[in-house]
Amino acid sequence: MYTDFNENNIYYDIFGEGKNYILLLHGWGCSGKIFDPVVNLLNKKYKFIVVDFNGHGRSPEPQKTFYIKDFAEVIYNLLLSLNIDKINIIAHSFGARVAIFLASQHPKLVSKMIITGGAGIILNRNKRFNLKNLSYKFQKNFLNIFRKVNLFNKQIDNLQETLIQKYGSDDYKVLSPGMRKTFIAVVNQDLTGYLKNIVASTLLIWGNKDTETPIEYAIIMNDNIEDSAIITFENMGHFAFLEDVQRFVAIADNFFSEEWSWSIYY
Repeated sequence: MYTDFNENNIYYDIFGEGKNYILLLHGWGCSGKIFDPVVNLLNKKYKFIVVDFNGHGRSPEPQKTFYIKDFAEVIYNLLLSLNIDKINIIAHSFGARVAIFLASQHPKLVSKMIITGGAGIILNRNKRFNLKNLSYKFQKNFLNIFRKVNLFNKQIDNLQETLIQKYGSDDYKVLSPGMRKTFIAVVNQDLTGYLKNIVASTLLIWGNKDTETPIEYAIIMNDNIEDSAIITFENMGHFAFLEDVQRFVAIADNFFSEEWSWSIYY
């Protein structure tokens, strides 16, 4: 199904038979289908809202550069259109950025939240990264000098793409020009300051071998979200929720149940 908010179409599906809703927010470069194993195991007990973020899956790219607040606004408007005023969330990677913003800005909306391999924290970058970044910026600025005087634009475009393929991340390289601007806007926003405004009970499920969003992210989130706890999946990485989906689903089912208590985890 598609819905349209200010020309920003977003694709979503609703699955399941339960009375309680769980909103599933996927990572960058993925789609809602990544949660199929979770939905298949729990769709008899919960009703899932599965979305494809703008520029992902079956949702078209946004009409402008999107920031995290824009992604969150589309999701918020979707929930309003469905007459949902209370929601649980499972968010992975980039989806956690949207979940954090949504939960911090609309505290009465989000009841409970699971963040797994969540992004949104900016740590101090290492020296090697800084040198690589500075090298890219120097060469990019040099090319922009010629672009401003309208010289060799075609050659400059080719050189610019060469720089991107050399220095850009794998996620960045495959994007369209418009989505590259959105990607930069998203990854450069540190959401640490928003965490203290989250009142939803939050369970942080992390693979201790996650190199994309290291366990330090979970520690920072746990330190700043008052009602939170961490569960680590040993020897698992960024997609720990799929690496041991049976365990993840068992924990999620318990967490979202009405009988849930933090005492279970201590």
